[in-house]
Amino acid sequence: MKHISLFLQAIIILLYANNNAFALQDEKSGSTDEKHVTTVFFEDFNGPINKKIWTVGGWSEHGGQLSPDRCYVRDSVLNMVFINDPEKGYLSAAIQTVDEFLYGRWEARLKPSDVRGVLNSFYTIDWDNTAVPGATNDGTKQEIDIEFLTKSFTGTTGEVHFAVHASGRKSFNLNPDIKLDFDPSKDFHIWGFDITPEYIEWFVDDQVLHKYEYSKNDVTINAPYMLKLNVWSSKNWIGGPPEPNTECIYQIDWIKFTPMGTNSTNPIEENNKQLNVKIVPNPSNGVFKTEISWLANKAVSIEILNKTGQVIATRNANTSNGLIVQEFSLGNLAKGVYYIKVKDKENLVTEKLIVQ
Repeated sequence: MKHISLFLQAIIILLYANNNAFALQDEKSGSTDEKHVTTVFFEDFNGPINKKIWTVGGWSEHGGQLSPDRCYVRDSVLNMVFINDPEKGYLSAAIQTVDEFLYGRWEARLKPSDVRGVLNSFYTIDWDNTAVPGATNDGTKQEIDIEFLTKSFTGTTGEVHFAVHASGRKSFNLNPDIKLDFDPSKDFHIWGFDITPEYIEWFVDDQVLHKYEYSKNDVTINAPYMLKLNVWSSKNWIGGPPEPNTECIYQIDWIKFTPMGTNSTNPIEENNKQLNVKIVPNPSNGVFKTEISWLANKAVSIEILNKTGQVIATRNANTSNGLIVQEFSLGNLAKGVYYIKVKDKENLVTEKLIVQ
């Protein structure tokens, strides 16, 4: 009996160890029951920072002290400020989502600081495995980065850095960085990345800049994560600090996430992509044209709305051979985000227009 009892104890210990190993493996691979957003997320900062959506940093990171005072909304734009204070040290800013996300497309209209020696980031990070209660630092640390090092900005050109990280894995750091034929700090541009089960693809203004394939690298994104933005400095890689007491302002006009497999690109209501609408140019100065296709000789209505949903222009048109081209001259529009809504009896599409 004693030998049988010892044998059973050994079996139980082995089973327990295996179960723990499988649990650990699942946690590190991102195979958990973590909840994540499955609907379109859109933030245009049309008002104070919503604390149900965002956590504003007040802790210390990257050798600097964060504060909500340096993360604020003005004129429907989020401003994040870094200051090299001779007495207090590095005063930085950060903001991150409360909810977590997974596969889909991230887009954001960003304008980094033009002050040399700071880093402006837009990235994802799985810091916490929310399926495991209690712990707050047990995530995979899977991370996707867009990083602007302002030391590369020349006034007419610049560079952008992309990276992928995870705890215990070999990081991917783009080297050399992507060279740009414009200076990112001179105007707003739409930056983002697509995250899929097979690859990550970074882009700016709908132009693909780089594709990262999991099969060719060590890090695979498979765990829910939060989105985070910050602005900070250091001496070596970033080339800081900037001049003392200089405000280095990182601006964010809007941010959007469209889950993979979702047809909607509309923050006002869900789209039906049986219609295809293209706005040229976009961004524009208020003079643009809409190209509406995939229709079979139907009458459509076109509405232009501001961010509050107020209709500021309307037009009716009929297709000719499945195509409508309409020109608009609205040079009196204030700078900002507008929406072009196109609909027939069965379908509705809303696309974003940037006026600058």
